[in-house]
Amino acid sequence: MKIDRKVYLIFLISFFIRAIFLLLTDNTCGDPAGKIIVSLEWLKHPSFITYGFSFPFFHYLISLIIYLFDSPMISTRILSLVIGSLTIFPFYSLVCILFDKKTAIYSSIFLSFLYHHILYSTQTMNDATFLFLVISSIFYFFKNLNLAHGETKPVILSSTFLLAAEMTRFEAWILIPFLIFFIASKKISLNTFLFTVISLSFPVFWITGNYIGTGVFIPLANININVHAQEGFTILGKLLIYPYMIVKTITPLAAVFAFIGLVMSFAKNVNRKLILLISVELLFLISTVIVGTNAFPKPRYCLLVAILLIPFCIQSIRAFLKKIPRSASIATICIFVVSMFATYSYFYLSAKDEFFPTTPSYVTEISTQFKSMKTNQEKVFIDSFNWWNSNIAILAEIDTDLLARVYAEPYNVILTSRKTYKKREEGIKKYFNEEHPDYVIYEPGGVLSKWTGVNPENTINSLSDNKFERIFTSQKYIILKSVGKK
Repeated sequence: MKIDRKVYLIFLISFFIRAIFLLLTDNTCGDPAGKIIVSLEWLKHPSFITYGFSFPFFHYLISLIIYLFDSPMISTRILSLVIGSLTIFPFYSLVCILFDKKTAIYSSIFLSFLYHHILYSTQTMNDATFLFLVISSIFYFFKNLNLAHGETKPVILSSTFLLAAEMTRFEAWILIPFLIFFIASKKISLNTFLFTVISLSFPVFWITGNYIGTGVFIPLANININVHAQEGFTILGKLLIYPYMIVKTITPLAAVFAFIGLVMSFAKNVNRKLILLISVELLFLISTVIVGTNAFPKPRYCLLVAILLIPFCIQSIRAFLKKIPRSASIATICIFVVSMFATYSYFYLSAKDEFFPTTPSYVTEISTQFKSMKTNQEKVFIDSFNWWNSNIAILAEIDTDLLARVYAEPYNVILTSRKTYKKREEGIKKYFNEEHPDYVIYEPGGVLSKWTGVNPENTINSLSDNKFERIFTSQKYIILKSVGKK
């Protein structure tokens, strides 16, 4: 398929917007820096990943980037920036074959300005990569379906992109049976066999590897399911969490047009397969809320659904504009654009820190201070309450072999590069007396706060055979140094 020249311009605009956003922001706390830490550990002790909580594709990808370039924080974010911007091309191509060229152009423009896609295209997160892979897979899949005689090349490309998406996020697994059914219903052939074998290979491998390695088929699902997680919501509230989040993600007026476009297409028996894929993904997200999960609903989880709704929105707007006078059409377009920016302005004013995530000054301060005082052979334990410990470890350039950090809920452990310790008093004592850290970066209100009196030195010294003394106090952290046996 020949790409319209306008799409290259849209790509450049998309890249420029995301590049500016990247320069204005930092990685958020928690997952982005945590992924970098895991990759830094893996680069020191590489192995073939056959089981675990996290899928391996994005891990391998950022490990390669970190290996090739310095500055893991920025290089991995640039990777997301490039992949997020490149998503314009498969998205345009998909909309072009399922709708029409104009809808594809306008939908691509919409995507280039979609705030949450901009945000996750500038974070060390797997979202931009996952969206690129799964949209590319869906494009090649429908390209094959639209051919009178199915070709092998688009089938192999579709199943390969889907395989990589499956190795990135679980949401891709949900699509497998439906895509196999679609291709088999057209004609059972070599293409059907190839698509089935390639797309199912990773789930079979991963489930088998996890069962052999851990005794659990899917550890991530096993540890995340929590029936008490969303107890504060009624059934109706649980049903509406993700639809509401999608409305926020693509903005309210766009969501109204998208819903109208979806109904129009379904009534006309157009793009029903795509509508089914959207519905399946949405139902999966809703089911996670109803069952209960520690992964609290976030816009990034529903971003695929939101993006696939964009062409229905554009199609609906175009149909509406054809029925009204030109002056009213211009006014409608202006209202639509203003509504988008008004929604984003509301996001910004209501949560500036979340809209433009930056590293807090207290994190920068403690990282800079600790970097200046440590040596390369000293072990460090970073306490944490608000998930910044991985960011501190990277900014302070702490060797991952010498690092221990509190791992976020629901894992409930202290991690070193070699083993884990339970995040209970006995586990913490065991860590201190086996690993003998030289430094503790202590956070009042952190995981150690359960045993904290007014004097944090007393807390640490009650847990460790070594004696610790305070050597630095910042806005939110205290650095304690071991001075030897008690």
